Amino acid sequence: MALLSENRDIAKLPRENLQVILELADGFPSPINVSKEDMNIECGICYSYRYDGQVPDQLCSHAKCQQPFHKVCLYEVKNTPCSSPFVTLSLSLSG
Repeated sequence: MALLSENRDIAKLPRENLQVILELADGFPSPINVSKEDMNIECGICYSYRYDGQVPDQLCSHAKCQQPFHKVCLYEVKNTPCSSPFVTLSLSLSG
């Protein structure tokens, strides 16, 4: 824990302190400043990179998100009944 307290600046936001501690000179990677090929991101549903031998191959259509998903995970979410009125999912799965 000494590393955390030595590098922490109470005047900075937690995110900024983490950038210093993790030595991320260019900031945290995001779809805006890093290409998809450079990011090894897990599925936004199952949180794994490989699922049943497949890598996430579907991307969120929102320009600032671009979160990858496994097609099978999207299919499961789409076909699972949800009683929450706040959950809306519009998917077009072609097979």
